[in-house]
Amino acid sequence: MALIIVKLAIFLAVVGMFLLVWRIESGWKIILTPFLFVGYFEFFRIIPPFFAADLYAGIDSPIPFIVASLAFGALLVGFLLVYYMRRSRRSSTSAFAATTLPQLPFTRETDRRVLFLAAFLSLVGLIFYGGLPPTVKAVFGMLSGTGDLASLVSEQRFLLTKGAYFGGEYRGQGLHAAVQLVGWMLVLSYCVIRWEQFRTRKSLTILAGAVVLAWMLVAGDGTRGKFLNLLIVAVAAYSLRRPLRPKAVMIVVASTFALVAALSLYSNKSAAFYTGGKSGVIANAVAKIGERIFLGNGISDVYVIDLVHQGYFDLRLGANHFRDFLAALPGVKAPPPLSYEVYLAFNPQGKGTTFLSGTYISSAYVDFGIVGIPFLFLAAGATIGYFQRRLFRAAPRPWDICVRMVAAILAANIVAIGFIGFLAQLATLLLIVLLMRVAGSLFSINRHASIA
Repeated sequence: MALIIVKLAIFLAVVGMFLLVWRIESGWKIILTPFLFVGYFEFFRIIPPFFAADLYAGIDSPIPFIVASLAFGALLVGFLLVYYMRRSRRSSTSAFAATTLPQLPFTRETDRRVLFLAAFLSLVGLIFYGGLPPTVKAVFGMLSGTGDLASLVSEQRFLLTKGAYFGGEYRGQGLHAAVQLVGWMLVLSYCVIRWEQFRTRKSLTILAGAVVLAWMLVAGDGTRGKFLNLLIVAVAAYSLRRPLRPKAVMIVVASTFALVAALSLYSNKSAAFYTGGKSGVIANAVAKIGERIFLGNGISDVYVIDLVHQGYFDLRLGANHFRDFLAALPGVKAPPPLSYEVYLAFNPQGKGTTFLSGTYISSAYVDFGIVGIPFLFLAAGATIGYFQRRLFRAAPRPWDICVRMVAAILAANIVAIGFIGFLAQLATLLLIVLLMRVAGSLFSINRHASIA
């Protein structure tokens, strides 16, 4: 009982601090800024498993929850310090709203650049997968009722995500995943803003086509989380123009549950579950999906903190960050990640290839312990504040808004993948932007040549 009271007191303090910062940032408007994206991630993906660690992980110590709360608190302080260093105003978050800028200057040249980017991503993806991605084949197979395609997706997911760690061929899987994710963030956000302004059948068709292609190529390896995050980025782009209402948020949440269920149909576990003929299948499916969304990777953070506290893991003093740095370099074969070590900690004789993935809290804590948490997350909050400030000072041109929005969302993703992952994705974004500039120059040269 005492543990619950301590957790509730800390939780209420964290919620109060978050609401205060949200009030200062945007006046409680539901605009999916990087700050609000972090709030979503903390309250949906990190805090629930820490709060319920005694129920789901059998860990009665309050230390994991204190660590998570300290990390979030330090992040909020870092965000405030940097975001308001130059007196950013609450009205800044409405800088691109339709009520402030009824018309954004869309041009055919920019439309061609985005079309070129979508074509480039599609071509690279089809070459990488050697044709249609496994998930597309699985959907076609489900519709025709042929083959054990859930097993095919599971096998291909292993080869395309972590096979290289276990003797498989390295084909630039990580680089390809980053290019597809960041590239489609740009394409989808641009298409959403374009549709919001014109509201024509053509713009809606283009947006729908972009969503389908993004699913094929981002979720083509069988993973689901990246595609869901991609759709959240699309919603964030819309909210920059039209702040969301509570009813719209409820629709988005319900749609997320439905989409997770649909994307789970071609996984081995879910395929067996849905076809098992068990009673109450819908209720059980909702419960499993809820556990995945609200417990997810955060429960692995709880395990890591407890393993360090129990002395199973020693503090690594930056070695884990260095391992992540090696893994981010194309062509460099790094050892298996911390998430695999966590799996082995609970399965000492295990020969499986399961990753119990956590968030950045795991990496920060296993390297520097509770002493390093406030410093690293203060820096994370400062980074997020810096990129959000740059976002709302962008030139009011659709492509510039999308580039800065994606950069800011990637910064917010530090809470999930850490600084090394963020820098790798930011480098990918810069390369894509450079590619688009080169493509734009070529389009301009060809246009001038045709005029001449």
